[in-house]
Amino acid sequence: MYIADDKSKLNTEGTPVLNITSLFNLFYSANISTWSLEFPTAILKISKEKKEALGYPINKLNHYVEFTDLLHPDDYESTVKALTDHIEKSKNVFDSTYRLRKADGTYLWVRDIGMMIPSVNSKNKLIQGISYDITSTMESIQKYKKIIDHTDTIVWEYNLKSGNVSIYNESSWKELLGNLFNKTNNLTINEFLELFHEKEKQIIESEIFKLRGGIKNSSSLEARIYDDKSEAIWVKFKSKIISDTNHNFEKITGTITNINELKKMEFEKQKLLSAVEQSNSIFVITDTNGIVEYANPKFFDSTSYSSEEILNKKISVINSGLMSKEFYKDLWTTIKSGNTWRGEFINRKKNGELFYEKAVISAIKNENDEVVRYFQVSEDITELKKTQQIAVSNEKVKSEFLAQMSHEIRTPVNVLLTFSSLIEMELGDKIDNEILDQFRIMRRAGKRLIRTVDLILNMSEIHAGAYKPQFKFLNFESQILEPLADEYKLLAKEKGISFVYKKLSQQNKLFIDEYTVTQIFINLLDNAFKYTPSGEISISCRLENSQFIVEVEDTGIGISEEFKENIFKPFSQEHTGYTRRFEGNGLGLALVKEYCNINNASIKMNSKIGEGSKFSVVFKC
Repeated sequence: MYIADDKSKLNTEGTPVLNITSLFNLFYSANISTWSLEFPTAILKISKEKKEALGYPINKLNHYVEFTDLLHPDDYESTVKALTDHIEKSKNVFDSTYRLRKADGTYLWVRDIGMMIPSVNSKNKLIQGISYDITSTMESIQKYKKIIDHTDTIVWEYNLKSGNVSIYNESSWKELLGNLFNKTNNLTINEFLELFHEKEKQIIESEIFKLRGGIKNSSSLEARIYDDKSEAIWVKFKSKIISDTNHNFEKITGTITNINELKKMEFEKQKLLSAVEQSNSIFVITDTNGIVEYANPKFFDSTSYSSEEILNKKISVINSGLMSKEFYKDLWTTIKSGNTWRGEFINRKKNGELFYEKAVISAIKNENDEVVRYFQVSEDITELKKTQQIAVSNEKVKSEFLAQMSHEIRTPVNVLLTFSSLIEMELGDKIDNEILDQFRIMRRAGKRLIRTVDLILNMSEIHAGAYKPQFKFLNFESQILEPLADEYKLLAKEKGISFVYKKLSQQNKLFIDEYTVTQIFINLLDNAFKYTPSGEISISCRLENSQFIVEVEDTGIGISEEFKENIFKPFSQEHTGYTRRFEGNGLGLALVKEYCNINNASIKMNSKIGEGSKFSVVFKC
């Protein structure tokens, strides 16, 4: 294309020649205007079209100073510097983008491109150029920048010519890196990469190399970036190669998104999944129709099925057929309503072998509170069931044995006691005191043997959990203590010691088991009489801080400090072996402790060798 003054002229090759008028019409239609600046005179010539666009009359903007006065404050320094550098350093092309204030006070975005025109006859320097009105383009850029600034995604750009990296979402960048933000303006590519963890830095370098080399068009990866506290933050790092109008690679642009919280959630999820996968408990997730979506390794270990045989199949494949229809109806009704079901299954393995499960099944709901899945956690309790069955069988054998032994011991002893009493009555006055003492010794030995059997049976019953207490409200003193006091007054008289019962004036009803509470004080009083050769035994009660306290106190031999910690242990006695002075089997106080537990009561003991003992039983009112 050639430029000429006459529209009608053609070149020698017959090609149309573009005249000056056509060229200016073309500039005007494209919002392009011309200008020139002469130095050092500072004479400025701007085309009529540009002055009209700015809203100024033709006699304005004829001097460089007038031009600089209209520059936007933020663009003044960079624009003047670019022009000065072009003049002083004789750079080939002047290229600058800035804002000029219009007559109405608004600003016009302008891009100027110019170059120095050599002058032969003049010492002045002349720059000629063209101006583009890029206001609409820059407004679009600003609009999108504002959109970006209000997102958590950071936009970055790597200029392949300058080697610098620019960040377009400064607020998110600062939020991500903290105080490091001040050090990241105009980063070189190496400075930019140094922000990343060494492992991911090498990967990003490799990806950028592939993008620059045209091996790939885009890249997406997860990386760790360091903040101002040198803490690694996980981000999603995306990049894409951008070409210019000549299809040459111009820049790489991309985004950085903070995914640290997401990674933490993934880590917690993975940790939970690992715990489930390695658990000794069975975990199963099904849909609302009972189709298995997930089962952990323990499930397959317990059932002997493979994942292919279970996943996407109904969980009922392991049903044993031994559970009733009512059982499953109750289960499904419970979980369909969104409630949690607890119970035990008898299921069947792949090989037909039965196994027991103790399970908890819960409903999983969506955001609309609708049941969408079921989650089962269960334990394989097959071995426990076998152990329980053996224990029940053993307990039954033991109970039968003890009952038989009780019968075998009680029957002959009762026969001996009965006949000894009959013989004593029959002989009457014909026997002397020595023989009467022997009859008394015989009766005492028989009763001692029966009491020992009773204690052993009672302890066995407690340990086996076979004793079933009958709780009811009783008047404690009139129904428990007074009958015992009357009985032991006679024993005290026989032994020649003092027995004192101190009762309260008011009646107190407690919710207790009559048999075990009575046995508590029988055992305590028996011990008091056994270990008190002379002196006094007393039983008293009092109310204190919503507690009913009963105390059994004696002036007997007392208990040593060394033995106090063993006092409530079965078969424990301070005096043992052939040298012991007192009869007994060491079960009495152990039973007292167990009976106190049954009645939600506590027992305390104070004792001193040679001074006696005091046992305090505390009931809650």
